[in-house]
Amino acid sequence: MIWQAVHAGFEYFQKEAGYTHAGSNNTRVHGRETGQWHEADLAVAHWLQHTSRDGDMQLHVHSQIAHVAKTASDGKWRAPDSLGYNEHVGAVAAIVSQHLEEALTARFGLEWTARDDGHGLVANDIAGEPRREPTAPGARLRQATTNQRLRR
Repeated sequence: MIWQAVHAGFEYFQKEAGYTHAGSNNTRVHGRETGQWHEADLAVAHWLQHTSRDGDMQLHVHSQIAHVAKTASDGKWRAPDSLGYNEHVGAVAAIVSQHLEEALTARFGLEWTARDDGHGLVANDIAGEPRREPTAPGARLRQATTNQRLRR
């Protein structure tokens, strides 16, 4: 389920950000660059990580985009236009979240509520199961709480 969500996000990313630049940026004709943009297949690796930096349980996916892409028009490997990546990161995160939330709802009957900070959703309940609070906060939450107290 998590893999399908990640691949949906990166399918969008490939369509929107999968480009290489060929030619020179130094030459200008009538004030315009003479370089050309070409569609390209990005080289991306994904892997599962099961714990946070502090060792708490936290299933998530890391994705790494190589700084090389195969240009569709001629099959040559070139540097991708990575300057445009940041424009699409938020959309990729939203697509992955939406796919994962829908899959969790379909499989486990989860219900969702908007987070207090307005960034995303929180799972409320599994259909037919009583809500259980975590038995202990994770290390990152404990550290953030401690840091917040020290700032006061």
